[in-house]
Amino acid sequence: MFVGKKIICGMCLDEWINESCTAHIGVGDDWATIYSIVSTQLNNGHAERLIRAMRSYYNKRGKVFGTSITLSPAMQHLVKKIRLKEYQ
Repeated sequence: MFVGKKIICGMCLDEWINESCTAHIGVGDDWATIYSIVSTQLNNGHAERLIRAMRSYYNKRGKVFGTSITLSPAMQHLVKKIRLKEYQ
């Protein structure tokens, strides 16, 4: 699942891959936030499983895990469904 660090647009992000999903996570001292998540196979639950695994991983390390305001209707659905923290 956790692949490692990756530099994207000058930012060091954590990269996660699971099934058809790839996610990039920004990490601070007490927070972790989804910068991007992409799935090549929609409606199979791959993104939901990956988000739940990432939230568990970062929460166990004392970090609040969430996302910024989502524009995608699919991501908005997931944020509400799994009660993911959404930064305003």
